[in-house]
Amino acid sequence: MFRSVKRQVVLGSLALALSACSGQIGGAAGAGDRGGNGPAPESVFGPITCEDPSLAGEAPLRRLSVQQYANVLRDLFGSAALDQASSSLALLPSDGEDEKSFSQMDMRLAQRHVDAFFAVADEVSADTVADSGQMSSLLGSCAGNIDQPCFEGFVRTFGRRVYRRPLTGDELNRYLELFDAAAPTQSVQDTLLVMLMAPPFLYHMETEGSVDGSRLTLEPYALASRLSFHFWQTMPDAELFEAAEDGSLMTEEGYRVQVDRLVSDPRTQDTVRQFFSEWYRLGGFIGFVQNPQFDRFAEAIEIAGLYEEMVAEAQSLVDYYTWDVDGSYRDILTSSLSFARDDRLAGIYGVPAWDGANVPPSLPSGERSGLLTRAAFLVSGDAGTNPFKRGSFIRKHVLCDQLAQPTNLPPGSLAPPDPDPERTTRQRFSDKVAEQPCYGCHTQFADLGYVLESYDGLGRYRTEEEIFDDMGEWIATLPVDSTGAPRIDFDNDAEVSGPVEMLEEIASNEKAVSCFARHYFRYTYRRNERTSDGCSLASIRDAVVEGIPLRNVLTDIAMQPAFRERVLE
Repeated sequence: MFRSVKRQVVLGSLALALSACSGQIGGAAGAGDRGGNGPAPESVFGPITCEDPSLAGEAPLRRLSVQQYANVLRDLFGSAALDQASSSLALLPSDGEDEKSFSQMDMRLAQRHVDAFFAVADEVSADTVADSGQMSSLLGSCAGNIDQPCFEGFVRTFGRRVYRRPLTGDELNRYLELFDAAAPTQSVQDTLLVMLMAPPFLYHMETEGSVDGSRLTLEPYALASRLSFHFWQTMPDAELFEAAEDGSLMTEEGYRVQVDRLVSDPRTQDTVRQFFSEWYRLGGFIGFVQNPQFDRFAEAIEIAGLYEEMVAEAQSLVDYYTWDVDGSYRDILTSSLSFARDDRLAGIYGVPAWDGANVPPSLPSGERSGLLTRAAFLVSGDAGTNPFKRGSFIRKHVLCDQLAQPTNLPPGSLAPPDPDPERTTRQRFSDKVAEQPCYGCHTQFADLGYVLESYDGLGRYRTEEEIFDDMGEWIATLPVDSTGAPRIDFDNDAEVSGPVEMLEEIASNEKAVSCFARHYFRYTYRRNERTSDGCSLASIRDAVVEGIPLRNVLTDIAMQPAFRERVLE
């Protein structure tokens, strides 16, 4: 019988994969998936406008992200079971391989996913029935003598957790048929295997609720899941299930109580860190080079673990203004406090290390302003800097402007300019793109990067650039020019005197606020925004403009009508 069950599961999984590939599961790409051509840069959608609050973008059916899938397995079976299945879990393709804004927006379902899901389900189900402690946890006192009532109780209670809602009568009966077809322990294993391959487990099946035209108001269990997966990246806990069961989750008061409880949980802090980390690409650093030039440049700073400390400092800055004080997004972009706990990083900033308890030390006046002037965003990994990378990052990820993709470039166009002891990095990069076709594109972001030349490849503030040869010998010291016309708004050619002034202007610009709104919308709904999402975007943007504490901005999205609904496709 078990071989027959495996065959049915495999065939069902293949059908699920084929259905996804044919477009029956998932969703069409949003308007935000469009590329852009031509020299005229513009925002992805232009200004955010709220014209009709009754509109809302369609919500595709979404599979669990790889992170969510692992978290749910942990909550269902424990960390030990997750560790045992680690080799099978490793077969899953990493989310984000298709270069979406956020890894959770990766909605692919390929044969690799199906094979990995089956391998995990097969391994977990076999390991569970072989573990007497696990069996007692699932079946209770009757685990040693599994009869039909015992099996039915297991299917009802555990099935409710796996499906994240009570089983329907038909679902229950199909599982009960397994009990009569094999030995009791084998029936439990068969049931676990089938449950862990079922679409209601692998997908967010938001298909039940009250329908008004094309809008579906989520039923309590689906709403509980949406809350828990948004804030915790995992399934609801017992209290949230109970709120769904007794109906209190569908009242304004009961819903607010659960939102506040979920937000206060440390898991929500982890989710917010993940949002900023993926948005600002903090996981993309490939490491420091090892050569005499870099060794001399780094001045004997021990680099082992240094980048991790840089990322931790950036995350601590976000944590501080989100959870410790009623800070705003503007505070994150303009803070002059250091959150470096590592002596090496604190030395780079020229301040004492923060003890994590008292008020963080202030950075030297006029040197830095906010998150984007921290070492995690400035570090290059070698003795040089790349102003084009720094500038294009701000243009694309902080201001949400599209950049025309280069075409028909001559050989070597994308290579950094050759070293020159008589020319600064800025001069060499500027010379390289002084002529068309490069000049027209690079004017969109080059000055954003030139202004950041106040920081070297380790993020140290500087007014002079030291140049070393390949053997690490000093050959020149040249003055740094960090003035420029960043053109945050493309029609504004006004110059800034340095990075602090530039970052202040970015923090005050509507484009930066709207970009925050767009990214947080994408992270929340796991898709690109569409024109019909204008009111949802505007509510986030307006809250940021008003200086509402970031904690409230990040959590009140769950109070929007669109969060509790699904627009049917």
